[in-house]
Amino acid sequence: IRVMAEHFLNVTQYIFRHRGFCFSTAFLVGDQPEVIKLDLSTEERQLAYARMVKKRFHDLQARYMIVILPACLPQLSVEDMQAVEQDRWPSVQSDGGNTTEGLIAFISSRKEGEVWHVPFRRTEQGIVFGEREVMPAIVSENWMVNPNRHLALAMN
Repeated sequence: IRVMAEHFLNVTQYIFRHRGFCFSTAFLVGDQPEVIKLDLSTEERQLAYARMVKKRFHDLQARYMIVILPACLPQLSVEDMQAVEQDRWPSVQSDGGNTTEGLIAFISSRKEGEVWHVPFRRTEQGIVFGEREVMPAIVSENWMVNPNRHLALAMN
């Protein structure tokens, strides 16, 4: 599944770099992959698409789900990340000015998952991507696997 996720991520990066736009997309992997273009422009639409994708995942009896979307993540220090507890999150939340743009790939099965982050920056020559980072502890509430519920909710 990681090979498929890397392929889908590379295609997304290529389109973004050469065409200047990036669709948020879900890939449901079962006997045949199904691709769903996501509209995450509002919180209501994000919740509706999350429910629809989960329903399709179960209806298709898919084994894996890969969701790739652009995101802006707060850059927290190691100390801030270690200090995150359910009742302490507001005190370590980023002020919004210390963020990084990137592509996020959620890779989930019914029991496990991980998240990849590929930072990018916009230059006069176009979009430049950084190295992919694996973030196994942060998994979105909206895209299936959720081993660290309070941290995932705070990040969302």
